[in-house]
Amino acid sequence: MFCGPIDTDARMRLPASRLGPAALIAVVIGTSCRSDHAVSPFPEGFGIEAWVQPPDLQAQLDRVDKEMAVERMSKAAELRGAFSDHSPFVILGFSGEGGVHRERHAVRVATGFGVILALGPRDPTDLSRARRHRLVESLGGGGGWKSGTDLNGDGHPDVVVRSEDGTFDIWCLMPKGASPYPMRSIAPPDHVVDIDDDGRPDPAARIRLAGGEALEVEIVEVMTFDERGYRNDTSAVKAWHQRELRRLGGPQPGDAGADAGAPVHDDRRTLAEAIERGWHAIRSGESGAKALQAADGAAASQAPLGPGLAQAWVRWRGWLADATR
Repeated sequence: MFCGPIDTDARMRLPASRLGPAALIAVVIGTSCRSDHAVSPFPEGFGIEAWVQPPDLQAQLDRVDKEMAVERMSKAAELRGAFSDHSPFVILGFSGEGGVHRERHAVRVATGFGVILALGPRDPTDLSRARRHRLVESLGGGGGWKSGTDLNGDGHPDVVVRSEDGTFDIWCLMPKGASPYPMRSIAPPDHVVDIDDDGRPDPAARIRLAGGEALEVEIVEVMTFDERGYRNDTSAVKAWHQRELRRLGGPQPGDAGADAGAPVHDDRRTLAEAIERGWHAIRSGESGAKALQAADGAAASQAPLGPGLAQAWVRWRGWLADATR
């Protein structure tokens, strides 16, 4: 479009009735091209940043205090830290009476941008013991592996929350949000170990089986971090299970005679170790069929099994078969 000089004054002196449609359009275009209007909806020197509230951590903490006062809960723990960009955060744990001799718990994590994590409190009528609302200040003995620190090396601070049944979640914290780490496991973790000596906590779960109490089987599921979450099939996990298999003295994956039964000794311990060896063999990469065959060989060496022991064996053997799937 050409927006050159137009003698609008001469045209405007003519009555509108004497101007044709084209002339009227030219007058409008000429006036438009000579205008000095601004596109921005804000006054000069006034940007959109003026509408954005600056981070205010204290305002968020005041908000949490008011909420907890309504819930009649008191502060049980406070942990302060900072993200990699040096912006601060505060982790708060609360507790209060929950009725029927039980406590209610809640966790809040606040940054200057808002309350990025809010867990609990549960409703007083909720009798579940699996709600993870209680702040775990540290996972290790002596105060090690603290909430508010980077527990897995991904560069983000983490917070641990647990339930009444002892299981826990680990949450990743960021300045404007939080999310739980995925955990690939057959059971939620209830304690931590360091299976690869890297100085970081590895979530672990003790497996208990109803009806299998006649056999004292020690089954532990472990996980390590792989940058996306915690998994039970990493190379570090497989190496740990291989070491445990050696400790038990059983045949190793790939060894000749891996399907042979365990040496005969105390029948209860023999059967328990057969299940344990099968578990470690499966998790270290052995085929499920071979692991079950070895376990069955151990049971055959102890036959006939007495009452109670036989039922416990059937339960544990069935559990091991399910673990191979």
